[in-house]
Amino acid sequence: MPSSPVLPDIRRVERRKIDDYLLHPINSRGKASFFQAYGFAHDKWEMLRDALIEHASVWPVAEVVGSPYGSRYLVRGGLRTPSGRDPWPLVCSVWQADNGDTGARLITAYPA
Repeated sequence: MPSSPVLPDIRRVERRKIDDYLLHPINSRGKASFFQAYGFAHDKWEMLRDALIEHASVWPVAEVVGSPYGSRYLVRGGLRTPSGRDPWPLVCSVWQADNGDTGARLITAYPA
């Protein structure tokens, strides 16, 4: 039986990925209002970073897609939120492990 794909243990989320993309009112293309509705905010950007890292640790990899630059991992599951929402909103996070890198970096996250 083949083993399921595993996201690398080292996971990075750059602050600009949160500030300039996921929580940005224009660049996010609607993602900002989704995350803000659950209590995520610019002034506490680390909360979204930490929640996304936890998300990738708790839920299994749903799909792996290869590219010339490395492997992309799609993780689908609930996201712990500052608002305490139960059940957790479903999110898909996408991580990329670049060729030659031992870790993975967040590419995007969106409502699943």
